[in-house]
Amino acid sequence: MRRILSILFLLYSLQSLAQKPAEPAVTIRPFDSKFQFVHTATGQPVDNLLWDEAEPFVNGFSRVLKDTAFSFINMQGKLISPEVFENARNFSNKIWNASRFVAFYLDKNIKGTKRANKDFDKKLSEVVKNVTLNLEKLRVGQAAAVLQNEFWHWFCDKALEQTKKGEISALKIEQGLETFLKLLHPFMPFITEAIWQDILNKRGLLIKESWPK
Repeated sequence: MRRILSILFLLYSLQSLAQKPAEPAVTIRPFDSKFQFVHTATGQPVDNLLWDEAEPFVNGFSRVLKDTAFSFINMQGKLISPEVFENARNFSNKIWNASRFVAFYLDKNIKGTKRANKDFDKKLSEVVKNVTLNLEKLRVGQAAAVLQNEFWHWFCDKALEQTKKGEISALKIEQGLETFLKLLHPFMPFITEAIWQDILNKRGLLIKESWPK
């Protein structure tokens, strides 16, 4: 507890000293299969506090972390800035809001055009193949990037807008959403499972669904 209070005091002090520091004052780096807090400038450990001891503190004090000079380094040594976490939060909100729109507000009588529906099926199939291939080759980060880009910029920004114009059928959009939830589930299991059961009202668990083909 004393170590957690000391790191809390350190981060709070850094918050009051600078609004936008030149570099993160505290970094989390891999250490002996765990994560360790270190001073960015000196590389020295912060009271030897390890990630497994600090996780409740980090989760419970996210507001200060957001406003403080703070960064992470993952196991591959790549810097993960606070913007990465904000991006993940925004993407989660996008998935939730798009799912609610499809489930509750989309006109289910929209039939669409034959050409647009066919193009939608073709594009969705390409996304599935792309994500599956990346995962089979253990390119997990690339698979996640493809999913985020295609869901946000194709499915939400283009396909949903086409459906509002009556070009793509509501049924295709529903099928597309279900496919994306299955693809996203390994990366974001909790929010996709919640959408599957609470918004789409599916009886079975998403985790038991077959992988899209």
